[in-house]
Amino acid sequence: MLSYRLVQKTKIIEGAGAISDLGQLCLENGYKRPFLVYDQGVAKVGIIEKVTAVLDKDGVSYVVYDRIIPDPTCNLVDEGAVLCKKSECDCVIAI
Repeated sequence: MLSYRLVQKTKIIEGAGAISDLGQLCLENGYKRPFLVYDQGVAKVGIIEKVTAVLDKDGVSYVVYDRIIPDPTCNLVDEGAVLCKKSECDCVIAI
């Protein structure tokens, strides 16, 4: 039988009003330039405007990558990784 441990510094926030804490969470953890990743389905329901409004209000600049699709290809993931690195992002916010 295999055993393993998964240790990550990942924070998952969810629930009513969770978006309003996003900018402060970034600042409290020293993040200054998040890489905002989402697909067009998420964009269509208006969540992104709420997220970017909170980040803007808290003075957190961000880079948007909105080309994600279900089961993305390796090339698409690589494209996002290159943009993230080139833009000197220090964390990823996946929505």
